[in-house]
Amino acid sequence: MTLTDEKIAELKAKYGELHQLSHDGESVVVTRPNRQQWKKFRAFMNDDRKRGDAIESLLRECVVHPSLDELNSLLEVKPGLAEAFGSSVVELAGAAKTEAVEKKVL
Repeated sequence: MTLTDEKIAELKAKYGELHQLSHDGESVVVTRPNRQQWKKFRAFMNDDRKRGDAIESLLRECVVHPSLDELNSLLEVKPGLAEAFGSSVVELAGAAKTEAVEKKVL
């Protein structure tokens, strides 16, 4: 994923601090989850019926690039990336530490 300086500036102006996550040759740009997003994630984690979708839901709420349609296409091919990237989003929230995913502040 290559972002132009202009696109990075546009995303920063709209979302603030950005983080690029890379794993298995793929990258996404995310924001740190806010308190409301975190509470929704925790509620999903505590609901047996929604627990399996919790981390992917949190990832989707925090991704700012690529588009959600492009993310959906990527996850159709590599569904495990939802957990890899989502775990890093959890780490950005201050809850866990992972080593497998490279994080780069843009």
